[in-house]
Amino acid sequence: MRLVFTQAAWLFTFLNQNHHHHHRSGLGGGVVTSPFETQTNHDGHPTTMIAMRASSSKQTGPEESETILDAVIIGAGWAGLAAANLLVKRGVENIRILEAKGHIGGRAYTETHEWAGDEIPIDMGAMWLHGASKNILNKLALKYNVKTPLSTYDTIIYKPDGTSYDHEEVEEYREQLFDEGFFSVQADRQMTTDYDEPLQKSCDVFLDQLDTTQEEEKKKLTKFFLRSGIEMEYSGLLKDHSLWWWNDDYDLGGSIDTEDYFVPQGHNSLVLPFASWLQENDKIQLNAPVTCIDYQDKDVVHVHHYSGKGDETSSTICCRAKKVIVTVPLGVLKADRISFLPKLPKRTQKSIRRLGMGKMNKVFLLWSKEDVFWPRDTEVLGDLEERDSNFVFCNPRQHNGDLPLLFAFFQGSLADAAEEAFAHTHPEEYENRIRDLAMESLRSMFGNEIPMPKKVVVTKWNVDEYTMGAYSFNKVKMGKLDRYFLSQPIGKDQLFFAGEATHRRYFATTAGAFMTGRTAARKVLKSLQKQETPAS
Repeated sequence: MRLVFTQAAWLFTFLNQNHHHHHRSGLGGGVVTSPFETQTNHDGHPTTMIAMRASSSKQTGPEESETILDAVIIGAGWAGLAAANLLVKRGVENIRILEAKGHIGGRAYTETHEWAGDEIPIDMGAMWLHGASKNILNKLALKYNVKTPLSTYDTIIYKPDGTSYDHEEVEEYREQLFDEGFFSVQADRQMTTDYDEPLQKSCDVFLDQLDTTQEEEKKKLTKFFLRSGIEMEYSGLLKDHSLWWWNDDYDLGGSIDTEDYFVPQGHNSLVLPFASWLQENDKIQLNAPVTCIDYQDKDVVHVHHYSGKGDETSSTICCRAKKVIVTVPLGVLKADRISFLPKLPKRTQKSIRRLGMGKMNKVFLLWSKEDVFWPRDTEVLGDLEERDSNFVFCNPRQHNGDLPLLFAFFQGSLADAAEEAFAHTHPEEYENRIRDLAMESLRSMFGNEIPMPKKVVVTKWNVDEYTMGAYSFNKVKMGKLDRYFLSQPIGKDQLFFAGEATHRRYFATTAGAFMTGRTAARKVLKSLQKQETPAS
């Protein structure tokens, strides 16, 4: 499931039943932060600069631990937790997870909010188990007795005149306009183009074929399907998606079964019990943002990190380890929020640069039960009107005990501007602006008389310094093997990378993050065993 974001782009499974697509919710991985001095890189992002050479930092820099750990894992999202769990199971307990935030879970994190006298779970990132029973995390749900009802994705799309398309009509038009229409056009272009190009060009070609007055409503439907089925599904804009590789992912389980389980209790119901041994045995250090990884010494890697909240008052510490697994989100790597000494290989840097990091957020809106105005048993609500910032709403009432809540995935420049201007400094203003944008969409569906929500919760993944985006997507001009190259060990088998961005087929999902964490742990185990085996 995808993150945020998030996680999961978490919406229209029905759009993708025949094309190996699946929903994403913002997903996992903890991260790093800015170090002692900051500049900006060529993308305008803050970049980490260590004001001393590694050799001198070992002598005069941060306090250095005398203990040499077998492994340090950076990030306590699903990738980091899965890696640590496997290492411990194989007898390697001399490990530490460094997590930048004050909680575990990364982009699979549940907040608890009080509402009508109850504590309700709100998933800020990942929300579904994509692929249902075929998802590797479903084993944990069964083990921990976590309820996972099947999402139906029953959908209503509202027209500007107040009428609507019901789910059967939506499915019929989806097949006609998306499966047989747009998808055929882009498939032909995939086969005939000599160079990769933005997926937007295929969209424009198909929409031009509908360029008549009689087809105007079909054009609006097509654009809705493209927004919800691609831009929100994969978290990147059509102009940024690669024609060749945008849908180069597989459904979980290797089939076209795209059923998804919803997790009403929140993903913490999976994350916390899975990480219980690690937490009980003090293997996870929270509020420990990493600033520099120095792997110049072929025997020991020096990991510099803050101890505390990560601000100027925090002390800096250097821990040492034989191996380091980096599970930070791609957005953090792209922004150079962590320094590597020596620099990462050019091939790795190129892969980081060419992969895309999507922008996506969610808003949760709660009303009093007597104020509910939307159909109870319809899971997905959308409208055809195009706006600067677009929202697609989900209604989980049939899964969450009839809680009067809607949540929506959204993208757009007005929403982005509000996030950048207010999310950190004036969070209430940020919530109000996103609420107003969301209500504009809801009023177009249900009329101007609907009541304002009583409570609003909004994510801010794009400006979160420990994620810097929702989840990864396949960007135009990327290389087919960029994710593979990003997953390869670096140095003398000292650095290992994991996380959703390193999985070629299950990128942008929590299952993908989990699997890459275990893969990295196996590589570490093999490398440690090789070091300990004397040469014959």
